[in-house]
Amino acid sequence: MNYFRFVIILLIANIYATESKSEFFGEIDKPDTEIHNSVSEPWETIFQKTGGTRYEISSNKDKKFKIILNRYQNPLPMIQFNWKGYTVCYYDYFGLSSNGNELGNIVQIRNKEKVLYDIRGNSYFYGFKYDVFSYIKGEEDPYDFFFRDVTGDGEPELFIHAGTQGAYSYWTMYIFRMTKNGPENIFKYYTGRVGTLQTSQMDINWESHWDDRAWDIMNLRCYVRDIDNNGIPEMIMANSVIEHLMGQTHGPYILTILEWNRKCFFDKTRKFPELARKAALSYADDSKNDAFPTDNAYLFISDYLMPYYANMILAGQEKKAQEWIRKNGKGEILEWLDDKKQIQSIHEALVLKRVGEKMNKRKEYVY
Repeated sequence: MNYFRFVIILLIANIYATESKSEFFGEIDKPDTEIHNSVSEPWETIFQKTGGTRYEISSNKDKKFKIILNRYQNPLPMIQFNWKGYTVCYYDYFGLSSNGNELGNIVQIRNKEKVLYDIRGNSYFYGFKYDVFSYIKGEEDPYDFFFRDVTGDGEPELFIHAGTQGAYSYWTMYIFRMTKNGPENIFKYYTGRVGTLQTSQMDINWESHWDDRAWDIMNLRCYVRDIDNNGIPEMIMANSVIEHLMGQTHGPYILTILEWNRKCFFDKTRKFPELARKAALSYADDSKNDAFPTDNAYLFISDYLMPYYANMILAGQEKKAQEWIRKNGKGEILEWLDDKKQIQSIHEALVLKRVGEKMNKRKEYVY
């Protein structure tokens, strides 16, 4: 009797373990000849030149960091790198299916064989696949694409950016920190058409323009800098939350500045009014008092006045913006300025929603 009880308990435990493993690992860990050893054509060109099945790229920024390319996938990832004893893995199954399900591309954080986090979808993951060609040529350092210290503890956090496929990518940013219990997601935010980490050269360029009167935030991604010297770096980004307000598909940006408060990230933009004004002045120069053009007033509003106005709200200078537009505008422009619904829609867009959000589940589908 005791023997039979032991066998039954063992069978139940085995079933539970199998189900748990399936939940963690997803479809890519199941044997499937359809996707085994799949490799993309651009990837094959790398190994045709080098030979072998493994290619390592070292970082100049962090001598301990290196990114590993594997010629074939499943069970090996296409790309992998070590993060404090854990492995970040990238699988490229875009356009492939398994058991009737589209696989897409996948980024996982693993502790040996156990999948701790899984982000997947028909997404372009920043820093992986096609970006490796810039690493091989020595144009970019792979470390810059994945790591920045944004909590002020001196230990760089891991950034994963998932973007839509196509000419204009829309991005979701994920940030992970390392704790005594392992990796922990501390940030998930839809950043729109911008928001990926800048390269070192981009940071140098922004350093050189920091004191400019106006900022061209159309060229701003995610620039990490401790603005107020409080020991916690801010993430300075362009944000596309206003781009659709006037029916545009690829419109203008507002300035967004986020900071970690030891529990979550929060919007700190209005604490830096002088920087929001720099963003406003990149769209319209309110030191000039010339009558606005009357032809194609709609585009003038959507491309210049509306983003100027939005950033001036963040700068705490909405009244100044109103007075300047009223002084130099007429017709459709003044109708827009006096339209309470239009102005209210700007105010509502500036209230950034879900900034402090984190991943609800360890496995997530994007796009």
